Amino acid sequence: ASGLPCWYQITLWTGGFVIIILGVAVTVLVNSTCKVCPVQWQLHRDKCYWQSEDTKTWNESQHDCSTRDSHLLVIQDKQEMDFIKNITKNAKFWIGLSLSLAENKWMWITGSQLDQSL
Repeated sequence: ASGLPCWYQITLWTGGFVIIILGVAVTVLVNSTCKVCPVQWQLHRDKCYWQSEDTKTWNESQHDCSTRDSHLLVIQDKQEMDFIKNITKNAKFWIGLSLSLAENKWMWITGSQLDQSL
């Protein structure tokens, strides 16, 4: 009754519907707490993991991580330890743990003390 062909009306209606859905999807994504990792990083339990193919010293590796706005691995619990064992397949890698000579304790680079139960 509007003088437009039926197929044209359906196309306009469908296009409008798709735009509304996209608008809702963008709003949901912007307001969500969903974690998104950079390309070639792996998400696990709200943390992003990246494995380098390069062989570097601990200091070089830590510097490389810092250029990526990150740090060496800090293992927080047994579940994370199991995940790391699974993705590394027994490969050698640096973690963010060092011996504090002043305190004679193993400390994570985040400043927390090593949980010996891990």
